[in-house]
Amino acid sequence: MSSSDLQTILNSMAILGAFLLAGLFLRAKVPLFRKLLIPASVIGGFVGLLLGPQILGLTGVRLFSEEWIQVWTLQPSILMIPIFASIPLCNFKSGKKDSRRSKRHACTIFMEGGLGGAVFAVQMLLGVGLALFIGKLLPSLYPYNNFGCEMVFGFNGGHALAGLLGGLLMENGKDYWEVAQSVGCTYSTIGLLGGIITGIIFINRAIRKGQAAVVKESAKLDETMTYGFTKDVEKQDSVGRETTHNSAINAITVHVALLLIVSYLGYVLSTLFTNMGWEFLSALPAYIWAMMIAYPINWLLNQLELGWLFDAKIKNGVVAVCTDFAIVAAMASMDIAAVIMYLLPICIISAVAFVVTYYITFGLFKLFMPDDYPFERAIIFYGLNTGVSATGITLLRIIDPDFSTPSMEDFSLANAFMNIKDVIFVPVYLSLIAVGTPVQLMGWAALEMLAMYAVAVAAKLVDNREKKKLVQNR
Repeated sequence: MSSSDLQTILNSMAILGAFLLAGLFLRAKVPLFRKLLIPASVIGGFVGLLLGPQILGLTGVRLFSEEWIQVWTLQPSILMIPIFASIPLCNFKSGKKDSRRSKRHACTIFMEGGLGGAVFAVQMLLGVGLALFIGKLLPSLYPYNNFGCEMVFGFNGGHALAGLLGGLLMENGKDYWEVAQSVGCTYSTIGLLGGIITGIIFINRAIRKGQAAVVKESAKLDETMTYGFTKDVEKQDSVGRETTHNSAINAITVHVALLLIVSYLGYVLSTLFTNMGWEFLSALPAYIWAMMIAYPINWLLNQLELGWLFDAKIKNGVVAVCTDFAIVAAMASMDIAAVIMYLLPICIISAVAFVVTYYITFGLFKLFMPDDYPFERAIIFYGLNTGVSATGITLLRIIDPDFSTPSMEDFSLANAFMNIKDVIFVPVYLSLIAVGTPVQLMGWAALEMLAMYAVAVAAKLVDNREKKKLVQNR
Protein backbone atom coordinates (compact mmCIF):
# COMPACT_ATOMS: atom_id res chain seq x y z
CA MET A 1 0.00 0.00 0.00
CA SER A 2 1.36 3.42 -0.98
CA SER A 3 0.87 6.80 0.66
CA SER A 4 -1.59 7.70 -2.12
CA ASP A 5 -3.76 4.72 -1.09
CA LEU A 6 -3.83 5.98 2.48
CA GLN A 7 -4.66 9.46 1.21
CA THR A 8 -7.56 8.01 -0.80
CA ILE A 9 -8.91 6.34 2.33
CA LEU A 10 -8.57 9.57 4.32
CA ASN A 11 -10.25 11.67 1.61
CA SER A 12 -13.14 9.24 1.18
CA MET A 13 -13.67 9.13 4.96
CA ALA A 14 -13.71 12.93 5.06
CA ILE A 15 -16.52 12.99 2.52
CA LEU A 16 -18.46 10.43 4.57
CA GLY A 17 -18.00 12.71 7.58
CA ALA A 18 -19.50 15.56 5.55
CA PHE A 19 -22.46 13.33 4.66
CA LEU A 20 -23.01 12.55 8.36
CA LEU A 21 -23.06 16.25 9.30
CA ALA A 22 -25.37 16.96 6.36
CA GLY A 23 -27.66 14.23 7.66
CA LEU A 24 -27.71 15.82 11.13
CA PHE A 25 -28.53 19.22 9.60
CA LEU A 26 -31.32 17.84 7.39
CA ARG A 27 -32.90 15.92 10.29
CA ALA A 28 -33.05 19.12 12.32
CA LYS A 29 -34.56 21.11 9.42
CA VAL A 30 -36.98 18.64 7.80
CA PRO A 31 -40.02 17.84 10.01
CA LEU A 32 -40.73 14.54 8.22
CA PHE A 33 -37.25 13.24 9.03
CA ARG A 34 -37.77 14.16 12.69
CA LYS A 35 -41.17 12.50 12.88
CA LEU A 36 -39.80 9.30 11.37
CA LEU A 37 -36.69 9.45 13.62
CA ILE A 38 -34.47 8.72 10.62
CA PRO A 39 -30.83 8.53 11.81
CA ALA A 40 -28.43 11.14 10.45
CA SER A 41 -26.27 8.32 9.05
CA VAL A 42 -29.15 7.07 6.87
CA ILE A 43 -30.05 10.57 5.68
CA GLY A 44 -26.38 11.28 4.97
CA GLY A 45 -26.10 8.00 3.10
CA PHE A 46 -28.97 9.01 0.83
CA VAL A 47 -27.24 12.34 0.22
CA GLY A 48 -24.12 10.44 -0.83
CA LEU A 49 -26.21 8.18 -3.07
CA LEU A 50 -27.86 11.17 -4.77
CA LEU A 51 -24.52 12.89 -5.35
CA GLY A 52 -22.79 9.69 -6.44
CA PRO A 53 -22.23 8.17 -9.89
CA GLN A 54 -25.51 6.22 -9.91
CA ILE A 55 -27.76 9.30 -9.81
CA LEU A 56 -25.97 12.62 -10.25
CA GLY A 57 -23.33 10.80 -12.29
CA LEU A 58 -25.94 10.03 -14.96
CA THR A 59 -25.93 13.75 -15.84
CA GLY A 60 -22.22 13.60 -16.56
CA VAL A 61 -21.20 15.28 -13.30
CA ARG A 62 -18.70 13.20 -11.31
CA LEU A 63 -17.99 14.48 -7.82
CA PHE A 64 -16.26 11.38 -6.44
CA SER A 65 -13.57 9.14 -7.85
CA GLU A 66 -14.10 5.41 -8.41
CA GLU A 67 -11.47 4.70 -5.75
CA TRP A 68 -13.59 6.51 -3.17
CA ILE A 69 -16.68 4.51 -4.10
CA GLN A 70 -14.69 1.27 -3.76
CA VAL A 71 -13.56 2.30 -0.27
CA TRP A 72 -17.17 3.03 0.71
CA THR A 73 -18.29 -0.37 -0.60
CA LEU A 74 -15.65 -2.26 1.38
CA GLN A 75 -15.79 -0.15 4.52
CA PRO A 76 -18.91 -1.67 6.20
CA SER A 77 -17.44 -5.19 6.25
CA ILE A 78 -14.18 -3.90 7.77
CA LEU A 79 -15.90 -1.80 10.43
CA MET A 80 -18.07 -4.74 11.46
CA ILE A 81 -14.98 -6.38 13.01
CA PRO A 82 -14.53 -3.88 15.90
CA ILE A 83 -18.33 -3.53 16.18
CA PHE A 84 -18.75 -7.26 16.83
CA ALA A 85 -15.58 -7.44 18.91
CA SER A 86 -17.05 -4.85 21.26
CA ILE A 87 -20.14 -6.89 22.21
CA PRO A 88 -18.59 -8.93 25.08
CA LEU A 89 -16.05 -6.28 26.13
CA CYS A 90 -16.34 -3.97 29.16
CA ASN A 91 -19.06 -6.12 30.73
CA PHE A 92 -17.57 -6.38 34.20
CA LYS A 93 -18.99 -7.43 37.54
CA SER A 94 -19.71 -4.45 39.73
CA GLY A 95 -18.52 -6.23 42.85
CA LYS A 96 -21.92 -5.83 44.49
CA LYS A 97 -23.98 -8.93 44.97
CA ASP A 98 -27.30 -8.75 43.18
CA SER A 99 -30.36 -9.43 45.25
CA ARG A 100 -31.84 -12.84 44.57
CA ARG A 101 -34.56 -12.66 41.99
CA SER A 102 -37.72 -14.67 42.33
CA LYS A 103 -38.26 -17.76 40.25
CA ARG A 104 -41.28 -16.11 38.63
CA HIS A 105 -39.19 -13.15 37.53
CA ALA A 106 -36.66 -15.53 35.97
CA CYS A 107 -39.55 -17.18 34.13
CA THR A 108 -40.57 -13.77 32.77
CA ILE A 109 -37.07 -13.18 31.44
CA PHE A 110 -36.95 -16.56 29.70
CA MET A 111 -40.44 -16.08 28.28
CA GLU A 112 -39.36 -12.75 26.80
CA GLY A 113 -36.07 -14.15 25.54
CA GLY A 114 -37.77 -17.15 23.98
CA LEU A 115 -40.55 -15.19 22.29
CA GLY A 116 -38.29 -12.36 21.14
CA GLY A 117 -35.43 -14.64 20.12
CA ALA A 118 -37.65 -16.83 17.95
CA VAL A 119 -38.58 -13.93 15.65
CA PHE A 120 -35.18 -13.96 13.92
CA ALA A 121 -35.67 -17.62 13.00
CA VAL A 122 -39.27 -17.04 11.85
CA GLN A 123 -38.12 -14.18 9.64
CA MET A 124 -35.35 -16.33 8.20
CA LEU A 125 -37.92 -18.98 7.29
CA LEU A 126 -40.12 -16.31 5.72
CA GLY A 127 -37.37 -14.51 3.80
CA VAL A 128 -35.68 -17.55 2.30
CA GLY A 129 -38.91 -19.52 1.88
CA LEU A 130 -40.83 -16.72 0.14
CA ALA A 131 -37.84 -15.99 -2.11
CA LEU A 132 -37.78 -19.67 -3.17
CA PHE A 133 -41.53 -19.57 -3.84
CA ILE A 134 -41.27 -16.36 -5.88
CA GLY A 135 -38.30 -17.88 -7.73
CA LYS A 136 -40.48 -20.81 -8.79
CA LEU A 137 -43.05 -18.44 -10.26
CA LEU A 138 -40.55 -15.92 -11.68
CA PRO A 139 -37.15 -17.62 -12.03
CA SER A 140 -35.44 -14.41 -13.14
CA LEU A 141 -36.15 -12.86 -9.74
CA TYR A 142 -34.12 -15.49 -7.86
CA PRO A 143 -30.65 -14.22 -8.72
CA TYR A 144 -28.32 -16.09 -6.36
CA ASN A 145 -28.09 -18.70 -3.61
CA ASN A 146 -29.92 -17.96 -0.34
CA PHE A 147 -31.62 -14.88 -1.78
CA GLY A 148 -34.10 -13.56 0.80
CA CYS A 149 -31.89 -13.86 3.86
CA GLU A 150 -31.08 -10.14 3.46
CA MET A 151 -34.46 -9.27 4.98
CA VAL A 152 -33.53 -10.86 8.30
CA PHE A 153 -30.28 -8.92 8.58
CA GLY A 154 -32.01 -5.69 7.53
CA PHE A 155 -34.90 -6.13 9.97
CA ASN A 156 -32.68 -7.33 12.86
CA GLY A 157 -29.74 -5.01 12.98
CA GLY A 158 -30.25 -2.28 10.45
CA HIS A 159 -27.86 -0.95 7.85
CA ALA A 160 -24.71 -2.00 9.66
CA LEU A 161 -25.65 -5.68 9.34
CA ALA A 162 -26.14 -5.22 5.61
CA GLY A 163 -22.40 -4.59 5.56
CA LEU A 164 -21.94 -7.75 7.64
CA LEU A 165 -23.75 -9.78 4.97
CA GLY A 166 -21.77 -8.18 2.16
CA GLY A 167 -18.49 -8.81 3.95
CA LEU A 168 -19.40 -12.43 4.62
CA LEU A 169 -20.11 -13.11 0.94
CA MET A 170 -17.09 -11.13 -0.24
CA GLU A 171 -14.71 -13.08 2.02
CA ASN A 172 -16.14 -16.32 0.63
CA GLY A 173 -15.57 -15.27 -2.96
CA LYS A 174 -19.20 -14.66 -3.96
CA ASP A 175 -19.37 -12.27 -6.91
CA TYR A 176 -22.86 -11.07 -5.91
CA TRP A 177 -21.81 -9.68 -2.55
CA GLU A 178 -22.32 -6.02 -3.57
CA VAL A 179 -25.86 -6.79 -4.79
CA ALA A 180 -26.67 -8.60 -1.54
CA GLN A 181 -25.28 -5.69 0.48
CA SER A 182 -27.45 -3.22 -1.46
CA VAL A 183 -30.56 -5.39 -1.09
CA GLY A 184 -29.79 -5.67 2.64
CA CYS A 185 -29.57 -1.87 2.92
CA THR A 186 -32.96 -1.58 1.22
CA TYR A 187 -34.53 -3.99 3.71
CA SER A 188 -32.86 -2.04 6.54
CA THR A 189 -34.44 1.20 5.39
CA ILE A 190 -37.85 -0.43 4.97
CA GLY A 191 -37.59 -2.07 8.39
CA LEU A 192 -36.35 1.04 10.18
CA LEU A 193 -38.97 3.40 8.75
CA GLY A 194 -41.76 0.83 8.79
CA GLY A 195 -40.99 -0.18 12.36
CA ILE A 196 -41.15 3.41 13.62
CA ILE A 197 -44.28 4.33 11.63
CA THR A 198 -46.28 1.21 12.44
CA GLY A 199 -44.97 1.19 16.02
CA ILE A 200 -46.33 4.69 16.65
CA ILE A 201 -49.65 3.68 15.03
CA PHE A 202 -49.87 0.64 17.32
CA ILE A 203 -49.02 2.77 20.35
CA ASN A 204 -51.76 5.32 19.69
CA ARG A 205 -54.26 2.55 18.98
CA ALA A 206 -53.32 0.85 22.27
CA ILE A 207 -53.84 4.14 24.12
CA ARG A 208 -57.30 4.57 22.59
CA LYS A 209 -58.25 1.01 23.56
CA GLY A 210 -56.92 1.41 27.10
CA GLN A 211 -54.19 -1.20 26.63
CA ALA A 212 -51.38 1.16 27.71
CA ALA A 213 -50.43 0.97 31.38
CA VAL A 214 -48.79 4.40 31.73
CA VAL A 215 -49.61 6.86 28.94
CA LYS A 216 -53.34 7.59 28.67
CA GLU A 217 -53.38 10.24 25.93
CA SER A 218 -52.01 10.53 22.40
CA ALA A 219 -48.30 9.73 22.41
CA LYS A 220 -45.84 12.51 21.57
CA LEU A 221 -42.13 12.35 20.94
CA ASP A 222 -39.63 14.22 23.07
CA GLU A 223 -37.98 17.15 21.23
CA THR A 224 -34.47 16.01 22.10
CA MET A 225 -35.28 12.61 20.62
CA THR A 226 -36.73 13.99 17.39
CA TYR A 227 -34.04 16.60 16.73
CA GLY A 228 -31.26 14.25 17.81
CA PHE A 229 -29.56 16.82 20.05
CA THR A 230 -30.20 19.44 22.71
CA LYS A 231 -28.66 22.92 22.91
CA ASP A 232 -29.02 22.91 26.70
CA VAL A 233 -25.53 22.03 27.93
CA GLU A 234 -26.91 21.01 31.32
CA LYS A 235 -29.01 18.27 29.70
CA GLN A 236 -26.21 16.84 27.55
CA ASP A 237 -24.95 13.45 28.72
CA SER A 238 -21.33 12.61 29.50
CA VAL A 239 -19.39 10.43 27.05
CA GLY A 240 -17.99 8.33 29.89
CA ARG A 241 -15.42 8.08 32.69
CA GLU A 242 -11.93 9.45 32.21
CA THR A 243 -10.29 6.18 33.24
CA THR A 244 -6.77 7.42 32.49
CA HIS A 245 -4.98 10.76 32.67
CA ASN A 246 -4.06 12.50 29.42
CA SER A 247 -0.51 12.95 30.63
CA ALA A 248 -0.08 9.21 30.07
CA ILE A 249 -2.70 8.17 27.53
CA ASN A 250 -6.18 9.27 26.60
CA ALA A 251 -8.99 7.05 27.85
CA ILE A 252 -10.53 6.80 24.37
CA THR A 253 -7.17 5.62 23.01
CA VAL A 254 -7.16 2.78 25.55
CA HIS A 255 -10.55 1.56 24.36
CA VAL A 256 -9.69 1.92 20.67
CA ALA A 257 -6.49 -0.05 21.25
CA LEU A 258 -8.39 -2.86 22.99
CA LEU A 259 -10.91 -3.09 20.15
CA LEU A 260 -8.16 -3.10 17.51
CA ILE A 261 -6.20 -5.83 19.29
CA VAL A 262 -9.25 -8.08 19.59
CA SER A 263 -10.17 -7.34 15.96
CA TYR A 264 -6.68 -8.32 14.81
CA LEU A 265 -6.80 -11.57 16.79
CA GLY A 266 -10.12 -12.39 15.14
CA TYR A 267 -8.57 -11.81 11.73
CA VAL A 268 -5.60 -14.03 12.62
CA LEU A 269 -7.88 -16.86 13.72
CA SER A 270 -10.01 -16.51 10.59
CA THR A 271 -6.91 -16.67 8.39
CA LEU A 272 -5.65 -19.72 10.29
CA PHE A 273 -8.84 -21.69 9.62
CA THR A 274 -8.74 -20.66 5.96
CA ASN A 275 -5.16 -21.86 5.58
CA MET A 276 -6.08 -25.16 7.27
CA GLY A 277 -8.85 -25.68 4.71
CA TRP A 278 -11.66 -26.14 7.27
CA GLU A 279 -14.55 -25.05 5.05
CA PHE A 280 -17.27 -24.62 7.68
CA LEU A 281 -15.05 -22.64 10.10
CA SER A 282 -13.24 -20.69 7.40
CA ALA A 283 -16.63 -19.58 6.01
CA LEU A 284 -17.15 -17.54 9.19
CA PRO A 285 -15.85 -13.97 8.78
CA ALA A 286 -13.25 -12.36 11.00
CA TYR A 287 -15.83 -10.37 13.01
CA ILE A 288 -17.40 -13.56 14.38
CA TRP A 289 -14.02 -14.85 15.55
CA ALA A 290 -13.22 -11.44 17.02
CA MET A 291 -16.42 -11.64 19.06
CA MET A 292 -15.58 -15.20 20.19
CA ILE A 293 -12.10 -14.14 21.29
CA ALA A 294 -13.50 -11.10 23.10
CA TYR A 295 -15.39 -13.29 25.60
CA PRO A 296 -12.29 -14.89 27.18
CA ILE A 297 -10.41 -11.59 26.98
CA ASN A 298 -13.20 -9.84 28.88
CA TRP A 299 -13.19 -12.68 31.44
CA LEU A 300 -9.42 -12.31 31.86
CA LEU A 301 -9.67 -8.54 32.35
CA ASN A 302 -12.36 -9.16 34.94
CA GLN A 303 -10.20 -11.71 36.78
CA LEU A 304 -7.30 -9.23 36.79
CA GLU A 305 -9.66 -6.63 38.26
CA LEU A 306 -9.02 -4.18 35.42
CA GLY A 307 -12.61 -3.02 35.18
CA TRP A 308 -11.54 0.42 36.40
CA LEU A 309 -9.52 0.89 33.19
CA PHE A 310 -12.44 0.39 30.80
CA ASP A 311 -15.78 2.14 30.64
CA ALA A 312 -18.79 0.76 28.76
CA LYS A 313 -19.97 4.24 27.76
CA ILE A 314 -16.65 5.11 26.12
CA LYS A 315 -16.59 1.74 24.36
CA ASN A 316 -20.11 2.30 23.11
CA GLY A 317 -19.10 5.74 21.87
CA VAL A 318 -16.21 4.31 19.85
CA VAL A 319 -18.48 1.61 18.44
CA ALA A 320 -21.11 4.23 17.57
CA VAL A 321 -18.53 6.03 15.44
CA CYS A 322 -17.79 2.79 13.57
CA THR A 323 -21.50 2.11 13.15
CA ASP A 324 -22.30 5.59 11.82
CA PHE A 325 -19.51 5.41 9.24
CA ALA A 326 -20.46 1.84 8.28
CA ILE A 327 -24.08 2.88 7.68
CA VAL A 328 -23.35 6.02 5.68
CA ALA A 329 -20.81 4.12 3.56
CA ALA A 330 -23.21 1.25 2.88
CA MET A 331 -26.00 3.64 1.90
CA ALA A 332 -23.83 5.85 -0.31
CA SER A 333 -22.47 2.85 -2.25
CA MET A 334 -25.78 1.02 -2.79
CA ASP A 335 -26.34 -0.66 -6.17
CA ILE A 336 -29.51 1.13 -7.30
CA ALA A 337 -29.92 -1.00 -10.43
CA ALA A 338 -29.97 -4.21 -8.38
CA VAL A 339 -32.47 -2.79 -5.91
CA ILE A 340 -34.83 -1.73 -8.70
CA MET A 341 -34.50 -5.13 -10.39
CA TYR A 342 -35.49 -7.00 -7.22
CA LEU A 343 -37.95 -4.43 -5.85
CA LEU A 344 -40.99 -6.71 -6.35
CA PRO A 345 -39.73 -9.61 -4.15
CA ILE A 346 -38.31 -7.11 -1.66
CA CYS A 347 -41.73 -5.45 -1.23
CA ILE A 348 -43.61 -8.76 -1.02
CA ILE A 349 -41.22 -10.28 1.54
CA SER A 350 -41.15 -7.05 3.60
CA ALA A 351 -44.95 -6.80 3.72
CA VAL A 352 -45.37 -10.40 4.83
CA ALA A 353 -42.56 -10.02 7.38
CA PHE A 354 -44.23 -6.98 8.99
CA VAL A 355 -47.58 -8.77 9.30
CA VAL A 356 -46.11 -11.98 10.73
CA THR A 357 -43.75 -10.10 13.08
CA TYR A 358 -46.70 -8.09 14.41
CA TYR A 359 -48.85 -11.14 15.19
CA ILE A 360 -46.14 -13.34 16.68
CA THR A 361 -44.91 -10.47 18.85
CA PHE A 362 -48.01 -8.71 20.19
CA GLY A 363 -50.20 -11.82 20.01
CA LEU A 364 -47.83 -14.14 21.85
CA PHE A 365 -46.81 -11.60 24.50
CA LYS A 366 -50.49 -11.05 25.27
CA LEU A 367 -51.01 -14.82 25.44
CA PHE A 368 -48.01 -15.54 27.68
CA MET A 369 -48.13 -12.42 29.92
CA PRO A 370 -51.70 -11.09 29.80
CA ASP A 371 -51.51 -9.31 33.17
CA ASP A 372 -47.89 -8.19 33.15
CA TYR A 373 -47.59 -5.19 30.80
CA PRO A 374 -47.88 -7.26 27.58
CA PHE A 375 -48.04 -4.27 25.23
CA GLU A 376 -45.06 -2.45 26.74
CA ARG A 377 -43.01 -5.64 26.65
CA ALA A 378 -44.04 -6.41 23.08
CA ILE A 379 -43.43 -2.96 21.58
CA ILE A 380 -39.73 -2.98 22.43
CA PHE A 381 -39.24 -6.38 20.79
CA TYR A 382 -41.28 -5.27 17.78
CA GLY A 383 -38.89 -2.34 17.31
CA LEU A 384 -35.88 -4.61 17.80
CA ASN A 385 -37.12 -7.11 15.21
CA THR A 386 -37.88 -4.49 12.57
CA GLY A 387 -34.85 -2.29 13.04
CA VAL A 388 -32.33 -2.04 15.86
CA SER A 389 -32.39 -2.02 19.67
CA ALA A 390 -32.60 1.78 19.62
CA THR A 391 -35.85 1.56 17.66
CA GLY A 392 -37.44 -0.65 20.30
CA ILE A 393 -36.19 1.52 23.16
CA THR A 394 -37.47 4.66 21.40
CA LEU A 395 -40.94 3.14 20.97
CA LEU A 396 -40.97 2.06 24.62
CA ARG A 397 -40.02 5.57 25.75
CA ILE A 398 -43.06 6.92 23.90
CA ILE A 399 -45.46 4.61 25.73
CA ASP A 400 -43.45 4.46 29.00
CA PRO A 401 -41.48 7.77 29.19
CA ASP A 402 -39.92 7.22 32.62
CA PHE A 403 -39.48 3.44 32.30
CA SER A 404 -41.88 3.06 35.23
CA THR A 405 -42.87 -0.45 34.11
CA PRO A 406 -40.36 -3.33 34.36
CA SER A 407 -40.29 -3.63 30.56
CA MET A 408 -36.92 -1.95 29.99
CA GLU A 409 -35.07 -3.75 32.78
CA ASP A 410 -36.50 -7.12 31.80
CA PHE A 411 -35.70 -6.49 28.13
CA SER A 412 -32.05 -5.92 29.06
CA LEU A 413 -31.92 -9.25 30.89
CA ALA A 414 -33.80 -11.09 28.14
CA ASN A 415 -31.48 -9.53 25.57
CA ALA A 416 -28.49 -10.96 27.45
CA PHE A 417 -30.04 -14.43 27.12
CA MET A 418 -30.66 -13.79 23.41
CA ASN A 419 -27.01 -12.78 22.94
CA ILE A 420 -25.92 -16.13 24.41
CA LYS A 421 -28.33 -17.86 22.05
CA ASP A 422 -26.89 -15.92 19.11
CA VAL A 423 -23.38 -17.15 19.91
CA ILE A 424 -24.68 -20.66 19.24
CA PHE A 425 -27.00 -20.09 16.28
CA VAL A 426 -25.63 -17.10 14.31
CA PRO A 427 -22.24 -18.63 13.33
CA VAL A 428 -24.08 -21.58 11.78
CA TYR A 429 -26.40 -19.22 9.92
CA LEU A 430 -23.44 -17.35 8.50
CA SER A 431 -21.67 -20.53 7.40
CA LEU A 432 -24.83 -21.80 5.72
CA ILE A 433 -25.38 -18.48 3.95
CA ALA A 434 -21.83 -18.69 2.62
CA VAL A 435 -21.55 -22.37 1.68
CA GLY A 436 -24.95 -23.98 2.39
CA THR A 437 -28.27 -24.31 0.58
CA PRO A 438 -31.62 -22.57 1.22
CA VAL A 439 -33.09 -25.84 2.54
CA GLN A 440 -30.25 -26.19 5.06
CA LEU A 441 -30.68 -22.57 6.10
CA MET A 442 -34.41 -23.00 6.61
CA GLY A 443 -33.84 -26.24 8.53
CA TRP A 444 -31.50 -24.50 10.97
CA ALA A 445 -34.01 -21.63 11.32
CA ALA A 446 -36.77 -24.14 12.11
CA LEU A 447 -34.58 -25.70 14.80
CA GLU A 448 -33.87 -22.33 16.41
CA MET A 449 -37.55 -21.37 16.28
CA LEU A 450 -38.61 -24.60 18.00
CA ALA A 451 -35.86 -24.25 20.62
CA MET A 452 -36.81 -20.66 21.48
CA TYR A 453 -40.52 -21.33 21.68
CA ALA A 454 -39.78 -24.42 23.80
CA VAL A 455 -37.89 -22.16 26.23
CA ALA A 456 -40.85 -19.77 26.37
CA VAL A 457 -43.37 -22.59 26.92
CA ALA A 458 -41.25 -24.23 29.62
CA ALA A 459 -40.88 -20.87 31.40
CA LYS A 460 -44.64 -20.34 31.17
CA LEU A 461 -45.35 -23.76 32.69
CA VAL A 462 -42.95 -23.14 35.58
CA ASP A 463 -44.46 -19.68 36.10
CA ASN A 464 -47.98 -21.16 36.26
CA ARG A 465 -46.80 -23.69 38.83
CA GLU A 466 -45.20 -20.99 40.99
CA LYS A 467 -48.31 -18.83 40.69
CA LYS A 468 -50.47 -21.73 41.84
CA LYS A 469 -48.17 -22.29 44.84
CA LEU A 470 -48.53 -18.65 45.87
CA VAL A 471 -52.31 -18.90 45.69
CA GLN A 472 -52.34 -22.11 47.77
CA ASN A 473 -50.07 -20.59 50.45
CA ARG A 474 -52.34 -17.64 51.04
